[in-house]
Amino acid sequence: MTLVVNDGDTRRAIVSALRPILVGAITTTDVLEHKLNKVEVKQLDKLINVWNSRGSASLRKSLKVLQALLDGATGRTLAEILGIKM
Repeated sequence: MTLVVNDGDTRRAIVSALRPILVGAITTTDVLEHKLNKVEVKQLDKLINVWNSRGSASLRKSLKVLQALLDGATGRTLAEILGIKM
């Protein structure tokens, strides 16, 4: 994803938000079972804010859904947040 993003701030925000979630993950299950902590939720929120300031109208509309998913996400797994049964 970061290879196709031209904007440096956006690229750094993506890496900063996703690296802690993906570090050490080998399988999709590893990622989906990862519980988000307060710092990770904050980084994802910053990423959404960067995308909101630089994205198209359709992207900003989609980000409202993502922002809603982040509300109360601390301590929950990605599977729980996304409604995926493991």
